Amino acid sequence: HFLLVSEIVGARETEEEDRTNKDGSRPKRLLVYINPYSGKQSVKRIYEQRVASLFFRASISTDVIVTESANHARDHLKTEVDLKQCDWWCVWERTGCSARLSMALVSRTQSDSRVDQNQPNQDLVPCALHIEIIPVGSTDCICYATTGTNDPVTSALHIIMGTPSRCSDTVSTEMC
Repeated sequence: HFLLVSEIVGARETEEEDRTNKDGSRPKRLLVYINPYSGKQSVKRIYEQRVASLFFRASISTDVIVTESANHARDHLKTEVDLKQCDWWCVWERTGCSARLSMALVSRTQSDSRVDQNQPNQDLVPCALHIEIIPVGSTDCICYATTGTNDPVTSALHIIMGTPSRCSDTVSTEMC
């Protein structure tokens, strides 16, 4: 990936960056949730050794949350995160946790917008954040279905380029 990475993650301040990010689709602030027990307990090491430097070189600031217990990420997302301080978030997790976090984001978006989620005819507010999953589980079926691969670096490059997977589109438009 070295040649491809060096071409993609050049400095954001260059003229090339201005041309490729006219629509503002590339993230500037990324919230990252890492479950240290996923991926045979190698997730944190993979993030630090293979992906963190890519985000750094692409001038994407990251807020990394290493979860400490079951539902830590969900509870953090529902109550503690200032959603206006990040424009994308990604999760290094298995499929089940990703689904729970997506639903927490939908719930949080509705609560922040004062939408009564218990009213069946209530119009829901779309989620403003892009959601990406970086594969680390045993099957990685969502990533494989949305990006065509289960490689963590490829998923990180999609984030860097600002090309959300179909997973992000589904959560932001169909779930909300």
